[in-house]
Amino acid sequence: VNVTPDAAHFPTTMAFLKAGKHVFYEKPLALNADDAYAMVNEAEKRKLINMVNFTYRNASALQEARRIVQSGALGIMRNVTASYRQSWLVQPKWGDWKTEDSWLWRLSTAHGSKGALGDTGVHIFDFVAYGADTSFKEIAARLTTFDKAPGGKIGKYTLDANDSAMLQGDLANGAAVSIQDRSNRDPQCHGRAARRCAVRGDRHSVALGEEQHDVLRQRGADALEKLQVEVGPRVMRGIGTGIAAV
Repeated sequence: VNVTPDAAHFPTTMAFLKAGKHVFYEKPLALNADDAYAMVNEAEKRKLINMVNFTYRNASALQEARRIVQSGALGIMRNVTASYRQSWLVQPKWGDWKTEDSWLWRLSTAHGSKGALGDTGVHIFDFVAYGADTSFKEIAARLTTFDKAPGGKIGKYTLDANDSAMLQGDLANGAAVSIQDRSNRDPQCHGRAARRCAVRGDRHSVALGEEQHDVLRQRGADALEKLQVEVGPRVMRGIGTGIAAV
């Protein structure tokens, strides 16, 4: 398990791989694409695991959505939309970001932050790719940094990391993709993290809301098979055009 800071991921992981060790760590894989590809190639050459922890893959509803996509029931993939929203910049449930170093560093690139895109964007990318059983072919982003303090600074922290990312692109399965990553400024979340993803084909669509790993809906002209998805203490049941919590 590599628990070094982000900037040390590449040199330490390469040393571990060359020593024949499997490696597991938190995002990001590396600080740039060239280093990331080098790590992947080294792991593949040596038949080793080089793994980033994407915890949301364990959500049973996400796994069920992926199974439906893999079954071919949705038909030809046409469109995928997704969002990731948090609210710690607009409410104090997790602490006062204006006075606490544990939050301020997340807003400053000089202190290692990659902003919303680097913090939660990678999770929603994996949410989309895994749930839709595909990969990204091409993606473009518009990044926004909001004015949060006079002069854009609080103490030693320059608040220049991106707060919002709006992305559009194409997936390898031919579908168009649109993603909103508003991970720091959404008061509707009430302190929670809210992830959503909808996969639409030419026959059916699956929509997944993962605030509690517990919402899975499907819609289409034809009824699909009966579903039962375990979601911790709750069970999702449905048939045909909708699935609801019971």
